[in-house]
Amino acid sequence: MQGASGALLPALGDALWAVAALVAPRDLRRLAHVSPAVNVLLSPVAERTARISELTRSLSCLPVQFAFPLASLGQKRLEEALARFGTLKLLRWREKAGQLAGWVPTEEDHWPALSREDLLCAMAAVRAAKPENRLLFAAVLRQQRPLAEEAEEGERPERTEIWTAPLAFEWADGPAADPLQMALQLCFLEGEARLNLEMISGGWSDWSECWSTQAGTLEAAVTVVAMLPNESHLLLESTGNGSMMAATPPDGADAESLRRLLESGLPAVVSLGMLRWGNDCPAWRPKELRRIERKSAA
Repeated sequence: MQGASGALLPALGDALWAVAALVAPRDLRRLAHVSPAVNVLLSPVAERTARISELTRSLSCLPVQFAFPLASLGQKRLEEALARFGTLKLLRWREKAGQLAGWVPTEEDHWPALSREDLLCAMAAVRAAKPENRLLFAAVLRQQRPLAEEAEEGERPERTEIWTAPLAFEWADGPAADPLQMALQLCFLEGEARLNLEMISGGWSDWSECWSTQAGTLEAAVTVVAMLPNESHLLLESTGNGSMMAATPPDGADAESLRRLLESGLPAVVSLGMLRWGNDCPAWRPKELRRIERKSAA
């Protein structure tokens, strides 16, 4: 009888590991009181289930959505996903706050809910964005809509440039009079891309100041990795001392296909790795930007 019980325990252990993700940690703790042998088997299962529950809660708080039960990924993959996505900040649409009043980040635009396959693609995108010692942002690249006056001029020849809608992030935890905003916009032209990155101190006030790569008052190293529908990536890297970026489009990409992708929205990871000010820097910058400045000066 004891031999039969001993043979059943490994099978019971395998079954417990298989169904643990479906059982609440509280119920597993109750089952552990059945017998010392069951307790030995259930203790690690209960610990792992509690850890998976903690990881899924943490992932649910990030600017990333999922279209499948996260617990089914398992502890190792969940920990990797949290490590990859945990530092992502969300870039928001940058809309005009008022006539001649400047620009301000407004509504959120999240990535579409990730499937299992999309999750692997997104994690690869974060790795390609070189996250070490960089600020990471989640973004959705969309084509900029023409201004009303431009849309009314039907005979105007179509421009070859493709502009993305401006995106921005605001650090609002500094002095009330000097919030700091980061804004970026991409322009695609004949297989190349141009980036304009801006830093705005003072928000949309009359005393606001602006630094930009386009004006030569800001130097920045930026990497943009856009996730394409066929699980490939569009990799863009800035040269650091200017706004030009080297584009690595997929095979067969052209202006029209890129325009279609931007119309539906391209999920992307944006990373900021180097920052140098061309003249006096803003009086207040968040610690994360100061850290990048120190590394850039080294």
